[in-house]
Amino acid sequence: MNDWQSTEMMASLLQGRSLRRRLAEAAADIAHTEEVVAATLDRLATTRPRDAQRLRARARSAREFAATERDRAAAYSSPVFSGPSAGW
Repeated sequence: MNDWQSTEMMASLLQGRSLRRRLAEAAADIAHTEEVVAATLDRLATTRPRDAQRLRARARSAREFAATERDRAAAYSSPVFSGPSAGW
């Protein structure tokens, strides 16, 4: 591998890390927003008894989606395999 290929590879790795970080941040932001939506729906359910069941179901769905996004954020935050470790 020549210097140009090495430099290009490093640039690609850095770009990949940056993208993973941005994806993790976006997923965490989405999870937070979904939690806020769920809390709002729960509050609405207490003031609208006729719609309470439907609103609580939607709040539950929002919390499930938030959990999925938190998992996604964690997955994108974890380090990427970069080859065999020392002693391999």
